[in-house]
Amino acid sequence: MLACNELVDDLAAEEEQFLQLELDTCFPDLKIEEAVRFGCRPDFAARLKSLLDRYRDYAPLKVHLKDGDKPVRCKARRYSLPQREFMEKHVRDLENTWFVYRNPTSRWASTPLRVRKPHTENEFRMTVDLRPVNAQTEQIAWPMPMLEVVVDHLAGSSWFFSWISSKVIGNLP
Repeated sequence: MLACNELVDDLAAEEEQFLQLELDTCFPDLKIEEAVRFGCRPDFAARLKSLLDRYRDYAPLKVHLKDGDKPVRCKARRYSLPQREFMEKHVRDLENTWFVYRNPTSRWASTPLRVRKPHTENEFRMTVDLRPVNAQTEQIAWPMPMLEVVVDHLAGSSWFFSWISSKVIGNLP
């Protein structure tokens, strides 16, 4: 495997246009180093590198902060005992499955929100209030997929698959 800063002599014409982008982003090598500098544990960094290497051919999405904006740190809030127990278990499950890791040096902290599941007493769904963070990011013009195009693409298929993990929604970058 080549390092980010190594140039390749035998690039195809269609690859040359992406060389500078790849060198600029150095994805994922420099991003892993950056994560470790900001407090990512080495064992989590190794798993993250393995995951990112698998999807190395996909272009990363860059999100930029508006000029002068600073990291958001929301205040701690009071929660009922069932809500606290739910959040502790939910976060522990996410840590055990490597979807998240604790970073005590993080400069960012968004408010966790629990939404009671319909027709239940003490069952919740975890969400995060990202409005303060989103208010500080530059908007990205990105068209919504057209349903007709998606359906046309699936026409003639025999198998369809949809995977949504209740633990992952809202926890991916």
